[in-house]
Amino acid sequence: MRRVEALETSELTSMVDIIFQLMIFFLVTMSVLPAVESAKQVEGNMSLSTPSQGSAEVSHLVQVIKHPTKNAYGYLVLDGTPTSAEFYKDIDKNRHLLNLPLALESELTLAENKGLWFNETGLRAKFQEAINQQDVKVIISAARNTPYGEVVKVHSILFNIGISKIAWLDRPISDLRADIREVR
Repeated sequence: MRRVEALETSELTSMVDIIFQLMIFFLVTMSVLPAVESAKQVEGNMSLSTPSQGSAEVSHLVQVIKHPTKNAYGYLVLDGTPTSAEFYKDIDKNRHLLNLPLALESELTLAENKGLWFNETGLRAKFQEAINQQDVKVIISAARNTPYGEVVKVHSILFNIGISKIAWLDRPISDLRADIREVR
């Protein structure tokens, strides 16, 4: 004769409540996620590679800057031209003033007059011309408070032109350090 023992009964209500709450949490989270829009410039067409150690010499430096009065982002491009070297000396001389909006606006006006300040279309044309003449290696530099999308936009423009040697720095223009050498 076998003896049958009764199983202990346990209260499952709290476990069902927890599972129900988790299920609702994930359903709500999944319904919110598609509403978040990713950067249009990079959807499915670009891999962001990490720069490897090696030569720090680049052909172009792109500084992403928010114009103080126009309230829009623009791009200061320094390369190995004498104009870039001359402009960089001016930045170096006025470095301590570049956190002031009027001084920054003055520098950006000077850059625009020298042909070193670009909007998105101008940046694309500048690098389209540069890639036809030389092996282009670029550093994109931006202040930490610059929206990530602005840096990705520049990276996407360069990548779509055919430039793959791109590195990023998180430095404002007042911390810009460069050794500009003439293009060979």
